[in-house]
Amino acid sequence: MRTHWWAITALAWVTCLSSCASASFEDRVAGKGNVQLTGWVRLAGEFIIYSDTESMNKKLRFPHCISGVFSDQYDRKDRSEYNGHLVTMTGKLFKYSDLPDEDRPAIPRKMLGDSVVPNWCFGPNVLLIKSMKNLGT
Repeated sequence: MRTHWWAITALAWVTCLSSCASASFEDRVAGKGNVQLTGWVRLAGEFIIYSDTESMNKKLRFPHCISGVFSDQYDRKDRSEYNGHLVTMTGKLFKYSDLPDEDRPAIPRKMLGDSVVPNWCFGPNVLLIKSMKNLGT
C-alpha cells in the first residue's frame, strides 16, 4: 500500500491543531485579555481557581491557580455554591500591580470593579469574572 505525502502532511496538521490549540492553565492565566477557564474553586473572600484538585487540596499558588472576583462580589448571595466544585468561567485578565488601591484600607489591598481582590495566588494577573457555571464535584 502506498502512502501519499499529502495524507501524512494532513495527519500531522490535524494532530498539531488538536494539541497545539489547547493552551495550558498556566499559559492562560499568565496571558492577557479575555479568557475561558475550567478549574476547581475555593472561596476565600475571592475565588481561587485551581488547575486541578491536587493543587486545590495542597493550596498551591501561581502558576497552579488564579485569584478572581465578580465586579459585584460581595453583593452575590450564591458564592458558596461554587466552593470545592469544578467550574467553567469566562472573564478578563488584569495585571494585579496596575489595579487601583482600596480607599482607606486597614491593610493595602487592590480593587477590581467594586470588589477587593487580595490575590491569594500571588500571580501577576487576576481575573474579573464575567460568568461562572458550576459543573459539580
